[in-house]
Amino acid sequence: MFTIASFNNHNDWAFVRTKIKGGLKYNNNLSENLHTKDKLEILGYPFGLGAKEGDNISPMYSDCMVSTSGLQGNLITITDSNFDYGNSGGPVFINQNGNYLVIGIVSAKMGNSVGFIIPISALYK
Repeated sequence: MFTIASFNNHNDWAFVRTKIKGGLKYNNNLSENLHTKDKLEILGYPFGLGAKEGDNISPMYSDCMVSTSGLQGNLITITDSNFDYGNSGGPVFINQNGNYLVIGIVSAKMGNSVGFIIPISALYK
């Protein structure tokens, strides 16, 4: 299934559901109920960095902090957004007791430090 969602009335991201079993663990409820100052971690390929030749890929790591508890306009708002162009669609994790859970995907950045994440609950209901 292919789905496109909107951010500020523009098509901003897409995802594809597959029949692959297993995968990354996620938490719908947590994605809607994060708290200010929760640390989030991101993997992606800003400007194509980390995407080497063939199967040799190594995503770039960055982190950020939740700026407002809960959702704001159905989005997770963050500060210290250390992601850049090319990170869109990348997974966003929270570390809970040594377990990494996907809580969203990178969506957009506004200015140098504010960013927006689509909560995983918007994808898996």
